[in-house]
Amino acid sequence: DGFYETAISLYERFLTNWPQSKKKAEVNLYIGQCYFFQGKYLEALKKFDELLNYPDAQNIKDSVLYWMAELCFRNNDFIKASNLYRQIIEQFPKSNYIVPAYYSLGWCLYELKNYAEALEYFKIVIQRFPQDSLYEHSQLKIMDCLYALKDYKGLKEHINSYLNSYPKKEQFNYVTFYQAEAEYYLGNFETAS
Repeated sequence: DGFYETAISLYERFLTNWPQSKKKAEVNLYIGQCYFFQGKYLEALKKFDELLNYPDAQNIKDSVLYWMAELCFRNNDFIKASNLYRQIIEQFPKSNYIVPAYYSLGWCLYELKNYAEALEYFKIVIQRFPQDSLYEHSQLKIMDCLYALKDYKGLKEHINSYLNSYPKKEQFNYVTFYQAEAEYYLGNFETAS
């Protein structure tokens, strides 16, 4: 509910009252997340760094890596973030964070202007995880990548496929812009207008 200070206070009380609890690592992860959502990135990073070296945190290492990656992403450190997302993908293929890791890795690569590789990660999301909430977002990021790659024919084909299988009215302006751009660069000026 956004009461992060209250949550941190309660979590710290838990750690004081039950220092030997098996939930200690998980509670510290939640504290780090509270700092993250408050924008207290240094405190969050400190908490996540501690957890990486904490022996009892190995069962939540994918979560720790994910939140560290998100922190790096927020700070526009796309190289470090992409390395952390890759680590999740390679080491934890069954993680609950696997789909966001693929998606966010694609986004990092897009920000680093590595559009072709970014495109591949967004395609992985739509091919392997069609029921996930990031499916549509990946479809739209594919449009961004194809446009950046100046693959207007591929962009037009992707948009047609998208509109046939997944028409969403709230994305109408976004898709229409790319549709018009693709037609324009393909020399179809009347259709573009």
